[in-house]
Amino acid sequence: MNKYMHAIGLCIGLTAVIILSAINGWSIAESEWTGGIAKPIISRGVFSAGWLVSYVLTAVTVGEFIVEKRMRKAFLAPILFMIFTALSFFATFRLKSSVLSVVFVSLATVTQGIILIITTKRTRFGWTGALVNLLWYCFMLGINIISLAINL
Repeated sequence: MNKYMHAIGLCIGLTAVIILSAINGWSIAESEWTGGIAKPIISRGVFSAGWLVSYVLTAVTVGEFIVEKRMRKAFLAPILFMIFTALSFFATFRLKSSVLSVVFVSLATVTQGIILIITTKRTRFGWTGALVNLLWYCFMLGINIISLAINL
């Protein structure tokens, strides 16, 4: 595949992730609810770096699904992943529902697992980014479950 097509795929992926992060930022804006719930302590730097890496890896994955002809049929997977991610932020910060947050983070994690399976079969190195993103979402699912259990 030529570099031009990969650049186009990455630009589309970055655009999708910028839209996703804008939606997530809107969900978080002016939300003081999370300050009042008990949750595991995580360094802000680690948390911010984790989300940055996740967004970049999601952009690369979306780009790969656009560029690789063998993966285009499964393009719904990264779209669903981004939708579930946005819904998890919305459920957490706007609806103030820890239960819905766990449901949507679980769905995003499962979808990321499907993306890992697809990329493992069809890309040379793309699966590594999907694996790292899956590990991040497993971590976030654990944080959400612990937070839900503490606050019940």
